[in-house]
Amino acid sequence: MLWFMLLHEELRAWEQRIGAWQARCQGCHRDAWQLTFRIWRTKGTAMSPATPYGMAYGECHQVRCSGCGVATNVGHPTQWVPQIGPAYTYENHPPVYATPQYLQLAFPAFR
Repeated sequence: MLWFMLLHEELRAWEQRIGAWQARCQGCHRDAWQLTFRIWRTKGTAMSPATPYGMAYGECHQVRCSGCGVATNVGHPTQWVPQIGPAYTYENHPPVYATPQYLQLAFPAFR
């Protein structure tokens, strides 16, 4: 039983803020920062925990309003960032555990 617990694989979700731009939010209708996040999962065990630098098992991207917190799943940024132009700022924040409230929206993209 102990070996099973130590070797049982589990997925861990991560998120990383990768960009932002200022625009009118479709939810709250205020000018606010629209934050872009990459969300992905990695596998790990109790003996070798998942890290954000492991092989990704599913990935999605979200845009979140800094004013009201509403999130929307979007395609890969290379598909839509060129239309925004120079107003979009690329960022490289460190990966952190995924926020549970936003993770629920992201899970359908992983299936």
